[in-house]
Amino acid sequence: MKCDDLLVALCDYFDGDLPGPLCVAVEEHLLGCDACRIVLVNIRQTIRLFRADAAAMPGGVHERLLGAFAGGTRCKSIKSISA
Repeated sequence: MKCDDLLVALCDYFDGDLPGPLCVAVEEHLLGCDACRIVLVNIRQTIRLFRADAAAMPGGVHERLLGAFAGGTRCKSIKSISA
């Protein structure tokens, strides 16, 4: 799997909708690719922070993230935080 392939599969991976063999391929790629692992960690942290406490975010960050999430994504895990 290449980095571009992982990025295409990322929403389904987050949502738990990735077929078994493809999920294994993503996880194997993540073991060997620091860049993709950082992307995954950053997205997870962003979602966690967004859900945790909007008041703790610096001014305007919560609103900007909400706007970005509302801008369109097929990821169910991301749509759920902006609903």
